[in-house]
Amino acid sequence: MSSNKVPILAPNAYDPFEDEARRLEIPVLPLA
Repeated sequence: MSSNKVPILAPNAYDPFEDEARRLEIPVLPLA
């Protein structure tokens, strides 16, 4: 593992892909 990948795997790190997935998940739950 590269040291550059450590902050990406960290739960407190900002992940644009994860953030986008949460934005898509949040509105889907109440609609379902």
